[in-house]
Amino acid sequence: IPCPGESRCSFKKFIPTQQTFHLNGSNAACEQVYFCAECESAKSRNNSANETVQQQQPAGSRNLVLNPSGQEGLRHWSTLNRRNNPFLVETSEIPVNAHTSTNFVSTFVWCQMRQNVDLRTIVPSLDPVEVEFSAKILARTDCPSVFRLDAYLLNTRGELLGYKRSGVVEAPADCWERVSLVLGPTPPGVAVVASIVISGKDNRFW
Repeated sequence: IPCPGESRCSFKKFIPTQQTFHLNGSNAACEQVYFCAECESAKSRNNSANETVQQQQPAGSRNLVLNPSGQEGLRHWSTLNRRNNPFLVETSEIPVNAHTSTNFVSTFVWCQMRQNVDLRTIVPSLDPVEVEFSAKILARTDCPSVFRLDAYLLNTRGELLGYKRSGVVEAPADCWERVSLVLGPTPPGVAVVASIVISGKDNRFW
């Protein structure tokens, strides 16, 4: 259960200096919490005190990436350098959703692609925002594979404002799994470009 009250929440926590959520489940360490009214009240107080706070959208609510599943081939994506292969595109054996029939696929060498999104087209007022970078991954049943996600926030001169890396993640073979990173808030009054880099590689070759 997310804890938007953070340090202002007085509910008992087992990791008070780190935990940003309440635990619920059968484990003995869990707090058995389904809803924290104090956290919700703290969030409301914060929003009332700051008129510039924008309403947050749920994770994955709007995809700003163009051609996210290879339905247009590799259009809108670019490779990083000559040493990295671009992903290929294939018809999905397990579609990620009812509206998508293709996906990117890696080979036995590292494949990498990048796409930049100018956030001025989304937030013309240049207000601070948090940006979520995410991808869904799936391995072949006959070939395990790994994936890595890199997220960058840049100004219009290409200078780095923020960066996170997911680390190498093993892709599941029976379902789509989501990898996500969040950067921000962006500096107020600064035009920002969000840059996402996806990397993948098969662990077998023949």
